[in-house]
Amino acid sequence: MPSHTNSSGLVKFWFAASTFPEAPWRFERWQEITGVDHGLFNTDDKLLPSGWTRNNANAVRQYFQQYGEKASEDLKIKFSAPPRGLPNDPIPGRTFWRDWVTANYSKAWKVHALITSALTSTGLHPVQIAIENQVFDIPPNASSYLPVALDAIGRELFGEEAIDKSGRLSLVLRDPTQILAQRTWQVACRSIKSKRARLTALEGAADSAVSDLTASSDSKITVRAINSAMRSVAAFERAVDAMQTTDGLESLKRLKVDLQQFIPTDPTQPREKGKQTSKKRGSRISNVLATAEEVENLLDVFDEYFSREFESTDELGGDFMRSIISDSDSTACGVGVESSLDDDTLSIRLGFPNGRPFIFNEKRHRGELTPWDEPWEKVLREHPEEFYEFRLHWHQKCGVHAIGRNALSDRSEPDNPTSSLLGDGVGVGKTVQAAAAIAFFSDLCLRQQTDSLNFPQLARELPYLKGHSQFPNRPHLIVVPGTLVSQWVHELRSFFQAKSIDILLYGTGEEAHNSFMKAGGLYESSKHEPCLRIIIATQSAIHQDFLRLYSNERRTRGVLPWEPPERLYVYERTVKFTLYGLEFFTITWDEAQSIRNMGNRHLGALELLRKSHIQLILTATPLQTSFKDICALGRALLMPYFLSEEANRDQMRDETALRRIRKEKDPGVIHSPDEDPTVVYQSAVCEVLRQKFEGRFIRRTPASLGFNNAPLLEIPPLKVIHGVLTLTDREYKYLDSTMDSLNDASTANARKVANSRFYLEHRKGVTFAREPSDPPCPKFNTLEEWEDRKSSKIDCLVRMVQHILTRDDMPPVTFENGVPVFDPAPGSPTFTRDVKILIYQEFPSFIPLVRNVFELYGIQVLCINGRTSYDDRSKIITKFNLDPEPRVLIFSRVGSTGLNLSRANIIIFLDQPWSAQDEEQIRGRAHRQKQKRAVISYHLLGANSADITLAALAAGKKDMLEGFIVSNSGRAINAAINGETLDNDDDDNIPDALFTEQERDNKTKKTKSKVKQSKNKKAKSNAHIVESPSPPSPPSDPAPKLASGNGPLSTTEIDGAPSVAAKDTALKPSESDPSSSNDRPDASNIEREPDAKAHTVTDNSFFRAASRAGSESEFSSSYNPIESSICGACLSDLSQLVTILEHSLDTDRESDRSSIYPDSLNPLNLPPSGTYDESQLLSF
Repeated sequence: MPSHTNSSGLVKFWFAASTFPEAPWRFERWQEITGVDHGLFNTDDKLLPSGWTRNNANAVRQYFQQYGEKASEDLKIKFSAPPRGLPNDPIPGRTFWRDWVTANYSKAWKVHALITSALTSTGLHPVQIAIENQVFDIPPNASSYLPVALDAIGRELFGEEAIDKSGRLSLVLRDPTQILAQRTWQVACRSIKSKRARLTALEGAADSAVSDLTASSDSKITVRAINSAMRSVAAFERAVDAMQTTDGLESLKRLKVDLQQFIPTDPTQPREKGKQTSKKRGSRISNVLATAEEVENLLDVFDEYFSREFESTDELGGDFMRSIISDSDSTACGVGVESSLDDDTLSIRLGFPNGRPFIFNEKRHRGELTPWDEPWEKVLREHPEEFYEFRLHWHQKCGVHAIGRNALSDRSEPDNPTSSLLGDGVGVGKTVQAAAAIAFFSDLCLRQQTDSLNFPQLARELPYLKGHSQFPNRPHLIVVPGTLVSQWVHELRSFFQAKSIDILLYGTGEEAHNSFMKAGGLYESSKHEPCLRIIIATQSAIHQDFLRLYSNERRTRGVLPWEPPERLYVYERTVKFTLYGLEFFTITWDEAQSIRNMGNRHLGALELLRKSHIQLILTATPLQTSFKDICALGRALLMPYFLSEEANRDQMRDETALRRIRKEKDPGVIHSPDEDPTVVYQSAVCEVLRQKFEGRFIRRTPASLGFNNAPLLEIPPLKVIHGVLTLTDREYKYLDSTMDSLNDASTANARKVANSRFYLEHRKGVTFAREPSDPPCPKFNTLEEWEDRKSSKIDCLVRMVQHILTRDDMPPVTFENGVPVFDPAPGSPTFTRDVKILIYQEFPSFIPLVRNVFELYGIQVLCINGRTSYDDRSKIITKFNLDPEPRVLIFSRVGSTGLNLSRANIIIFLDQPWSAQDEEQIRGRAHRQKQKRAVISYHLLGANSADITLAALAAGKKDMLEGFIVSNSGRAINAAINGETLDNDDDDNIPDALFTEQERDNKTKKTKSKVKQSKNKKAKSNAHIVESPSPPSPPSDPAPKLASGNGPLSTTEIDGAPSVAAKDTALKPSESDPSSSNDRPDASNIEREPDAKAHTVTDNSFFRAASRAGSESEFSSSYNPIESSICGACLSDLSQLVTILEHSLDTDRESDRSSIYPDSLNPLNLPPSGTYDESQLLSF
């Protein structure tokens, strides 16, 4: 039975009811999604949808009118499908509408992704349902679940305008909304069986690889076989993480235990007490013939696949907007009271003897050593010159004092806010201020147990906290992105005296949480007072707890949007095994910009923050041009206004006004950012909102002036250059082979599960594309061997280093059209060679490879990674700092925490880190105090790879870098990292990434079979049939060469794109030839195959696009869209006649045929009755 398509479903909205004329284009939320702000048929040509002409608008309007005249739903569905076989649709508006909707629906508007997100947020995505019920053979029935999700879908697509007084999607909008949702549901359901089959196949491969190892005698076990087994088990683990089946989890646990016996123990890591496995780790590795380097590389690969150090479960994506708060030239932002106090006065008021909290360390190592490390005493005794006295800077004491002043009160007021927003710039010291504030409050709690009269002056003047004079003996919680856990642990150990506090890590996953919170678990086993316990949890761990306790379903209208959802029935018995079951003295939330978007993460954060006496919110991008973000941070501070009905009304009013300004803005006028009316309005609103923070927003930068009117910190400027490189055909072919792993990412996205491991093989392949037979880290003996297999990124890296080391005044490397550009050296005969270079590698297993290549070019390099011992690391850093000869240091994130590498002023990112926080920490190794030179940070990015997306998200320049993603695989990677699901047959630019290699082969064989049958049939009937020429390729996607500043201390450049004007990405179908629409495959998907024709039936995306040219709902095997568009003249006319006859059966017989088929499209001059007898056909 025929059904509605997305394009016909949108027509159905138009006729929903008089209640919502011109739906959904009337809804402001839909306008925001589509960019169509002025309706479909505005009388001003400038305000028509982008790419439309007046003729297009008239044709679509006529199509809508004829659609609305059909008497039944079946007739409307049939009428919405263009006739098959005609070179031109007799109803031009119908094909234009279909092509326009199809081209924009998933790619530009992302409607499919939005519906998927709504299904996921309510726990009603088919994949979620299948996993929760462990039923994979029978897909969930849409009729049982979709009606429940319609309210969430309607709110996501159309906003509150479409919601009735009971909080439900309006009755007249439910049917057309279900049409759109049904399409998404069907696509998701079709993927479940293949996902389960893929999981089974990966399990079999992993089981076979591990079984081969265990069955082999020790003498026959090779490093290559162990690596192959690790890779297979890791692939299976990623699939299990994405689609958690009970049997899959059990098999994975068994395989990892079996694999352990072949993995050597890591001598640099302490052994975990009490941890036992059924098979001792490394028990069968001693007899394996392997060099020390091979064993070390084996450990590196194992860590990359399985260690939590290399894993991030934080969600990426989201919009980044520039700050409207100009960097302060004083210290008065949030510290107006403190700015008039000198250093000694602040120390006395805080009770900080010697300028630091009493439980802080007296000394700090110039490197990464802490008193918690075993070598501390020995190094302190033998090398005292490596240490300095640890004191807080004046501006840091100002910050701690302001945090204390905001939390405490001189009156007993239980509802008094106690929070602070710490938005200091990079380098000012947010972490040490947060730690010192925790130490200050813990000190108050301990003092009240002995001598409250000995309180510091600030606490004597302000003795109340939340209406009480007693300070709560409760633990502290620090919530951070997963990638910053090790950084926070190291910093806390640098600050606090050894064993003066307990630092407790709250893991991820239900099992880890239960173990942490259970009786006798990690939390209860602490011997310290609760106020001396600091729990560190990741933001994703908090989200996991929230989902265990609260419903996914949003409350109905009448409740403020930020009120928590209903508690699940298991709440009472489960809450004690989560952090929501504790009460906290303070909660510090780092990188709080990640919780600014309304949703479960935001609601979960608010609910947890309510369980603390003091809230400290940290973010480097505090107040942005989006007033929604400011309001979100205000709620995180638990400020009464931002949690009120008044704030909700004000925000809705401001959003309405902003949309009106956008509509009224002349699209033909290009404004500078400072003159853009939308920016001007948002800035004005943001300034009003900032005043409501009541002085709780603390913001200083290194350029802010201190007590002596000098800048707080002297840090040279930073310049960031993103160099985009076009990889080789061989490398892109390898990257295509990693696309199967996107199935796992897509499945996980449907469950709102993020994990950087899903992209591991792809990201490693961008750096070095290994052949299947290669060892993990091949050894090259000559430059000729390297030339045959070289990596584009590593090759560029070596050439850059050669260029930079030539002389200190060499021009910076630039990038054009995907290749580096090395300008010649200056003509001056005198120069120096003092500049040193840092090279960052995300994956330590490739460090030996890069070192190998540098050796081939005769360049000396030093290396540090997580397995470098402290003594060796200290010697390497000393050599790098003092010896003029080694000028290049390679390091990885693991093992570099706390390092001061300011001797170098050039940083080259060979691998793109996963997050902006990682980038900041890595750059901070060189761009810091004591740096004397301007710093340049290069990022080498592979075009059409995950590099582009990660760099764009980290830099907040998403739209700028998307110009370098033009292939289907690149778009798929981009979509997956941004949290989208890829099982989508409405977007012609993505779908091939969804299929496994076997599925693609099967589809190709089936397609070839159909085309072959069609060819044979046509060859018998007419000898004049010829193959059609290739349809025109879509226009190329040139990206502008862009450069922008990022404040006085940082500039960013994006190199590698042609210097052309930005393109208009809107679809502009030809009025004379509907087939020229963008409903076509991207040429870049097949251009790398030199023998591939422009459009062959093996290109699945084109095959689907071509089949939809006949019908969006079905495809007949007897119809070959590739070969039937050009035929002999007689056959062409006959084809038109037969099609008209067929179509007449599907069309209302009472309609006037002449109005449907104009004379220009009716070459046979057939009568308008809509019926034809055999004689007419034979006479023709």
